Amino acid sequence: VGLGQINQLGVDVLLRRDPTYYQKVCPSILSDCARPYSSLEPSQQAQIRGAVVNSVDASCPTCENGVDLDKAKQSISLVASLLKANCQQVNDIVKRPYVPDPGTPTVTPTATPKPSVATATPGKPGATTDYEDLWKFTLASYHSGVSCFQDAVLATKKNEAPVTWENVSKQLTCKGGADYV
Repeated sequence: VGLGQINQLGVDVLLRRDPTYYQKVCPSILSDCARPYSSLEPSQQAQIRGAVVNSVDASCPTCENGVDLDKAKQSISLVASLLKANCQQVNDIVKRPYVPDPGTPTVTPTATPKPSVATATPGKPGATTDYEDLWKFTLASYHSGVSCFQDAVLATKKNEAPVTWENVSKQLTCKGGADYV
């Protein structure tokens, strides 16, 4: 919905990662906002997500070009917050060490598996993922969802390849993810 093509899955990432944003929107939907978003009943989470998504719908049949420009402008800060939340989540996934399932052979069975750790700090010793790749990962996650991105990173690490856009993009199985980036 809206200029950022925001959906409920994307809003879920924001609400889970940004408690301040959750506290800002919750009181307009629920009477009790003492519990964190992640501990709410699924139906309550859906209510909050739905309200956030609806809040950025700038469609306006009576407006010029069918868009309420004031409402569209208001959605820019939400899109920025969504990108930031996705960036944080992507960084956490990339930095997470790869631990193969017991009994799962690695690409080179004679090698001792080493945890693959990436960092968002370009130029730092041991960094395997650069700043530009992290932004590409963020856009892939924003467009296709975190599960698709996470699966691609796990497949890349399982193949003992560096976590770069070139390698991860080959593992994206979600429709349109790599093309969007």
